[in-house]
Amino acid sequence: MTRNGKIARLPADLRAELNQRLGNGEMIKPLAEWLNGLPKVQEVMQKSFEGRPINEDNISEWKNGGYRDWEASQRMGEQVMTFQTHDSRAKSGKGKADSRPGPGLRWLEKPRINASALVEKQDQSGVTRSQPE
Repeated sequence: MTRNGKIARLPADLRAELNQRLGNGEMIKPLAEWLNGLPKVQEVMQKSFEGRPINEDNISEWKNGGYRDWEASQRMGEQVMTFQTHDSRAKSGKGKADSRPGPGLRWLEKPRINASALVEKQDQSGVTRSQPE
């Protein structure tokens, strides 16, 4: 899903830090104050939102949308890494003979998307999209 709100228009590194901080349980009001104090955020807000700052509702909406997407991609990346480690052990003979995933996990054998190879880019309108490198 393409997101186009205030948080989605921020640079990827700021969104990543915000997501980490949300994941660590930081409260929304101090996060809004932190973001609004950053020159890059002020620049984006001026350019795209007539200078209106990020508010608590913006972060709350992000937490229920973009942040959840980020969490899911993090879990997917962890699963791929776990599988790759598991698979390399099995191929090297260091794993047990039955260490291959069962039928319910066959989709992990040849991932179609490498989650770590996705990059987020902003198009000309400032909308952020995830796409392969």
